[in-house]
Amino acid sequence: MRLKEEAQLTPEQNTQEEKAYLARKESITESLTLTLDSYVSQFNNIPSRINKRKTEMIVAIIVFTIITVIDGFLTFLLSTPEGVVLVLAWEIWAACIFLYIASWKLGFKMVEKIFEFNIQNETLSFQKYKEKYNVYTLRDEQRYCKDKINETKTKISELSNLQYPASLAVYADYSYMEKRADTYTFDWFRDNQILCYIIMGVLFVIFIN
Repeated sequence: MRLKEEAQLTPEQNTQEEKAYLARKESITESLTLTLDSYVSQFNNIPSRINKRKTEMIVAIIVFTIITVIDGFLTFLLSTPEGVVLVLAWEIWAACIFLYIASWKLGFKMVEKIFEFNIQNETLSFQKYKEKYNVYTLRDEQRYCKDKINETKTKISELSNLQYPASLAVYADYSYMEKRADTYTFDWFRDNQILCYIIMGVLFVIFIN
């Protein structure tokens, strides 16, 4: 006896399946739209993050310059004939030590901020450093977001053209993947703090002698 073939879906069942498919498709489309919005938001935020690095660099240069000028002026005063009297005051020594330490630390900070901005911005003269230490920069993040925006838009377009019963699995599995630039790109002063302080101390001893 011939086996009975598997029964076909009735029109009512077929309609229900198609409605469920369309509902699922709409839900995935909404999810992809949210993913697109996330990439667009991240992409649009990158210029302000680069500008923030630039502002920090400029501020560090200005503050270092001001402290260095004040330190230089005080050093000049001490080198004048009248400076002999000033040397006897402990307040002057305290000010000298403070300005000396501050100028060094601000100098470190200035160099660090210069490197951080130019590496993140992928300034041409800093490209070798980026490649040598495999730094993932803000410009890398910007390109990544741009690629993901285009990719997500393509997914949404493809999904809108799908007809029942085409598979939705590949679109359902697609989600936002955050990828951020490296926070610290120049760690030399952090990694060599002891050496930096030793150099500061030796130079100060040479200076007062």
